[in-house]
Amino acid sequence: MLMNKIFEIGFLTVNTNSYSDWILVLIALLTLYVAWLARKEFLKNQAKTKQIEIMSLLISELNTVKIGIEAWSFKDDLSAAGRGWSVKYNIFEIANLYTTEEVDFRGNKINFSNYDDQPVIFDEKSNQIANIKDFIDHPFLPKKIADELINFFSFNCEAICRQSLCGKNAEVMILTSGIFEAEKRPRNEITGRFFINSDAIICSSWLNLKAHSNNLMEVIIKWFKQNGIDDVNLRIDYKN
Repeated sequence: MLMNKIFEIGFLTVNTNSYSDWILVLIALLTLYVAWLARKEFLKNQAKTKQIEIMSLLISELNTVKIGIEAWSFKDDLSAAGRGWSVKYNIFEIANLYTTEEVDFRGNKINFSNYDDQPVIFDEKSNQIANIKDFIDHPFLPKKIADELINFFSFNCEAICRQSLCGKNAEVMILTSGIFEAEKRPRNEITGRFFINSDAIICSSWLNLKAHSNNLMEVIIKWFKQNGIDDVNLRIDYKN
């Protein structure tokens, strides 16, 4: 005669020759599995909630940052001429400036596409286009969004004087955001009025800035749609 084998599974003592005991084992294992799935789903939902919170804060920052834009031509005779706009723009509005005609502070209409090839620099009081560093570093920001934000971030800055620009017959787009990150201050010092040249990818050209602004807007909208939110308040009519 075979001896009954008895062993313990968790809180159950099981007799291997007992059909009812095996049913209890299966029920116990199924209960543990369901509990594990429920906890996994709970943690996933918690993480998704945190992601939506940080994404909402990012949109609020990008909606409300106001960026002044001026187009300048510097000549080798040390003369300079600039065109500025009385309104300021957020990043989403810059994405919408491909063919839009705007009115400068003299009342003249200008098409922003005329400046597509010009590099982008900052005025002396700005070295970041927006406060995005904490978002890039945040563990719950979706990686695709962080990867696009990096294109806007200034890692290194250099001060350049007006005479230097004149010597190059430079034509540039100058941004004024009022956001100056002390850790990224220019490594060189210049007396008198100067501008700040940034290594941010968006600063390679005005067209590049518009393109990455548009890409950022698209990946944000896509992320929210993938998470069941179709209506997101990205302001493209908020100029002041």
